[in-house]
Amino acid sequence: MELPTDLRLWVGDWGLVTMALDSVQAEWPEAGGAQAGCSDHLCKPMMLTLLTYCYAAGIYASEDIELAPAHSPQIRYICAGQHPEADTIRQFRRANRAQIERSLARVLGEAWRRTIGETEWASEPGRPLEAPVRGSIQQLVGHKLQLAVLMDTAGDD
Repeated sequence: MELPTDLRLWVGDWGLVTMALDSVQAEWPEAGGAQAGCSDHLCKPMMLTLLTYCYAAGIYASEDIELAPAHSPQIRYICAGQHPEADTIRQFRRANRAQIERSLARVLGEAWRRTIGETEWASEPGRPLEAPVRGSIQQLVGHKLQLAVLMDTAGDD
């Protein structure tokens, strides 16, 4: 069994929001949430939460992410009144790729544990995933980020 392109199918819209927020909290424990530590021009925890959520939900193009708050209460919640533009989203992705990879891998791993791991592998929360699962998740993370780059490149045409 494989993870779906859109994890909301497995964990729900708000479940994915919670997982993205938890993942960012693990990445930046001092941040205290998606809006803590924000500057006027860029909120790194919010941007990381936003991209983690969107990529896990199968939303890759920066223009689509820019427009998503108008259609998604979950993304409006994550953005909390901020309105990142596509160029800002692209710049953040480029400058913070490693953090995005780690955050997205945490979310995918947790989705695996919650849905497949508990039934097939009897995983315990916090227990490391089996090596083949970790490898598959890392491969999927790389694929999702490549799709984001490809979608943005195609949008420049």
